[in-house]
Amino acid sequence: FFKQKTAYEIKECDWSSDVCSSDLGMILRSTAPTRTESHAMGATWTFHCAGQIVFGPGAIGQLGEVATRLGIRSAHLISDKILDKAGIVEKARLPLRQAGIEVLVDLGGEPEPTWAAAMACLGKARERKPDAIIGLGGGSNMDLAKLTAKCLTHGGEPGDYTGDDRLPGPILPLICIPTT
Repeated sequence: FFKQKTAYEIKECDWSSDVCSSDLGMILRSTAPTRTESHAMGATWTFHCAGQIVFGPGAIGQLGEVATRLGIRSAHLISDKILDKAGIVEKARLPLRQAGIEVLVDLGGEPEPTWAAAMACLGKARERKPDAIIGLGGGSNMDLAKLTAKCLTHGGEPGDYTGDDRLPGPILPLICIPTT
């Protein structure tokens, strides 16, 4: 774990989930560090930083502006029923709608997503053909979003992209909004 200090609080960062979270902050196209070589004293890591990070209280209100800059006209928003019931999905949907972006909500996220959940999410996205993918929630929802963006862009199934250097090129715009 890595401690990240902001003007507001200190949060822990779990590299396995690809995000350092802040109150409804946004992370675009995040990638986890990759191990490059071992040493007796530890390991060397390469960290690929996101293209842009917007964080802090009220950052979610900038979602429509960020999406517009990326040229997004329709987005597949992946979240879960708990966040929808808490009103958080609407907090993400509102600035997108105000920017004229069609939002297709998928509440199929679940803790430690099953293969069935991943395939259902991917099936809905393939049917809708969005310009971008948005993951809203904890690491599991953002993992579903990343997986969906990969498969929607390059075809295939989730297992096709397991391991290092398996992604053949860029993916659809991906916006991840951590709530943890």
